[in-house]
Amino acid sequence: MTHEDKAATARPVVTRASRRWTIGFDMGGTYVDLAARASDGTVLDVKRPYDGAPAASVLRALAWLMEHHGIAADQVDRLAHGSTVVTNLLLERTAPPVGVLTTEGFADVLTLGRQNRGDLYAMAVPPPVPQSLFPRALRKEVAGRILADGSEAISLDEAAVCAAASFWHEHGVEAVAVGFLHACRNPAHEQRVRAILADCAPDLRVSLSHEVDPEPREFERFLATALDAYARIAVEHYLGELARGCRALGLPDILVMRSDGFLSPAETIAQCPLSLAMSGPSATLVGIAAQIENEPGGNVPLIVMDIGGTTTDIGLIEDGRPLISSTLTLGPFTLRMRSADVFSVPVGGGSVARVNAAGAVRLGPESQGARPGPAAYGQGGKQATLTDALTVLDRLPDRLAGELVLRRDLAEAALAPLAAVRGCSLTDMAEAIVAAGNAAIAEGIKTHAYAHGLDPSDCVLVAAGGGGAQHAAEVADLAGVRLVRIPAHAGIAAALGLLDAGTASLAECKLDTSLDDFIVAEECGRLTDDSLTGTDASVHWTIALCYQGQDAPIELAFDPAHDTREALAARFDMQHARLRGHLLPGHDRRVLGLRRVTVPVRPALGTAIPKQERAASGHPSHGPCRLAETTTTIWVPQGWRAIRTNGAWHMMPAPRPETRNPTSDKGRSDA
Repeated sequence: MTHEDKAATARPVVTRASRRWTIGFDMGGTYVDLAARASDGTVLDVKRPYDGAPAASVLRALAWLMEHHGIAADQVDRLAHGSTVVTNLLLERTAPPVGVLTTEGFADVLTLGRQNRGDLYAMAVPPPVPQSLFPRALRKEVAGRILADGSEAISLDEAAVCAAASFWHEHGVEAVAVGFLHACRNPAHEQRVRAILADCAPDLRVSLSHEVDPEPREFERFLATALDAYARIAVEHYLGELARGCRALGLPDILVMRSDGFLSPAETIAQCPLSLAMSGPSATLVGIAAQIENEPGGNVPLIVMDIGGTTTDIGLIEDGRPLISSTLTLGPFTLRMRSADVFSVPVGGGSVARVNAAGAVRLGPESQGARPGPAAYGQGGKQATLTDALTVLDRLPDRLAGELVLRRDLAEAALAPLAAVRGCSLTDMAEAIVAAGNAAIAEGIKTHAYAHGLDPSDCVLVAAGGGGAQHAAEVADLAGVRLVRIPAHAGIAAALGLLDAGTASLAECKLDTSLDDFIVAEECGRLTDDSLTGTDASVHWTIALCYQGQDAPIELAFDPAHDTREALAARFDMQHARLRGHLLPGHDRRVLGLRRVTVPVRPALGTAIPKQERAASGHPSHGPCRLAETTTTIWVPQGWRAIRTNGAWHMMPAPRPETRNPTSDKGRSDA
């Protein structure tokens, strides 16, 4: 027997029944996307339309996956979930309003904000955020004051807290945000309020500012806490129903993707619902980064465009890693929270189209969602959407994933009133709707890229989500991008990303010291992580630096074993010049914080690319044409071409035919 024969005999045989599975599932605005990877590297993919309430739709999709692919519940080792439930909630703002309890004299902080003027010439300055989420009538003040040094100046008026609870009960309020002055220095009053409300209003959900955002600056802290309370009930109900359904199916406990790209248990997420704000988009970025990790040219900056049913999420990947930010912009909200650096544009397949008084076409933020959905779905939707426009233009197949039939007659009926207002044909109306969506997305891409010192022309645009490949080339043309990549099974990129996501242990500390006095080994030695001692893990360090007098630091990745203070100073100056356009010579560089993220290394189970997607290179397809994939549809416009290489599609402008100068030809002939 040869050496190879012996090795083959010794290798364990993995049968269908002995496979162990990891399942990732993502809930978007219209579909439930699922990906499952077996211990032998086999990958399955499913895209199922909504069928009822969100949690029920997810559970039905999970049951369908397991039944149709013969996966037993006891073969599933891990469930990882990404969700846009909070993203869509904050964009559409359909939940009931919440109450606010704050220090006497500070109830209007949420109305006043920072007085930033987006429109310098406006006669009236609107509130910085929609006030319908926490109406002034539902905000209550109580006596009690903590000073900036953390000492108590005035004791808490506990009777007023009980009175506020009675008021909220009378007005049907189910959740309340508690934000007191200087609670980040001394949370005693907020903690006492929780205890009081637990006695006099046990059914009231309570969010405390020192837990949601334990940083100075009242408006930012109060806003994050109010939105945490606003999302709490929806997230609690959704995750609770999902957990109960998974237990009934015999499946393991759920891990949920946080906005920062790591997984946490569902019960932990339910206590900090705002951490779900960028759950789905973060999963997409993790998946795209994992796919390009070992590819040639993987260090080219990527702009990831994930188009779903409600939003287009734009993220960035540099040096193979998704960019992380301490500030999250979502619709009208700017939140101070650690998140994948994603810019959301309220344009998706279900976005409602309208014509304004000037005859211009606008899309979103209103969305038909999954129910009733676009008119073409035949589920009762009457308003024209982006999907209806694409259906009229014949850019979509007759059937979408999940056997969802598109009816062109219903799409045309929805567009007819808008076409009548503009006095144009249905085709022209549909083209105008698509053009409006492409323009809004392209502007979002340029804004987000330039804000990070990136020129879109130096980047590759990666299309993800069910609608990404449909708009990628046209958006790229408007944004100045010359190369588009559509990865294998782009329509379920978030679900595939969940297969590669991991849990993490986080340690961080706040500092305020000069970089010249910063002792790397000493400071980093304080952030130890004993919980993962003896395990294989990767450790990632970041340091927050700024110039003296600044309070908005720049985070840099660094290696404590090799980076010197001089190297950190040089990299900080370079990044500051790139992002902010200038340097401050002579100003002291300050260290404001350290962060250590420890990620356990999971065993590699092969690439997360379904077998049918591993295709060899083919001949280019020239536009205009439609390319059908299992989870998305690619549109190649006029003047563009697409070629498939190793499972991924690449689109680029078609080379222009060379024109010959007759005069030059004649001259050469005469010579």
